[in-house]
Amino acid sequence: MYCDGKSVVSIGSKETALGPNTRPCAPYFTRGAGLDPIPNTLRMTEHWATLVSIIIGLGIADLLVNFHRLIHARKRVQWDALPLVWAAIALLWLFNYWWAVGAGLDGSRNARVVGDYVLLAVLPILLFLMSASVLPRAIPESGGLDMRAEWGKSRNVFLTILAINQVATWIVAIAVSGAVSLDFVGLVRTIALLSAVGALLFRSRRFEWSAAIVVLAVAVARISSQAIG
Repeated sequence: MYCDGKSVVSIGSKETALGPNTRPCAPYFTRGAGLDPIPNTLRMTEHWATLVSIIIGLGIADLLVNFHRLIHARKRVQWDALPLVWAAIALLWLFNYWWAVGAGLDGSRNARVVGDYVLLAVLPILLFLMSASVLPRAIPESGGLDMRAEWGKSRNVFLTILAINQVATWIVAIAVSGAVSLDFVGLVRTIALLSAVGALLFRSRRFEWSAAIVVLAVAVARISSQAIG
């Protein structure tokens, strides 16, 4: 069915001509010539997934570009494995959220108003900022790059965003879905939050290594537990 002003026009066949002001009636829109009506909720889910894919794609691209710069200037780089482990964690977190959106596990299917999508958008934005802050963004033209020193400048930003992301996930879940996951997913978020906060409070490099390994382990476990289908 189509709406033309206040009137409703029924379409009997594919050959039926539509007026210039004809538009789909809510809550449906159509693909092609009046065929295959699709609920608006499904259209918005696809629309949302497109936006998230762009943000997540930018985060992955930023990580890869910064890592490529390090490889290209490898002879002038004093390598440090710790920020590389955190970079791997950021990459896994990006992939995990991308998968959650595709599987409908991000809460977007419960969104009913624009404000819900604004809240949901906070999560991929935080993931992008996290991925953009973990590796050096430039290599000096002269001299070398000390990755350990650079990580010392950016670690607080990265770890703070990681912690905020975990808290924001719970806030968004309560606001949009009305519930907080207390299963394995909730456990992963709790471990990531405590590890990030601990690394911020206790500036011991040994403790930070321990935190990074723990978060990497739970991130791998989370990705490995995601079922397809």
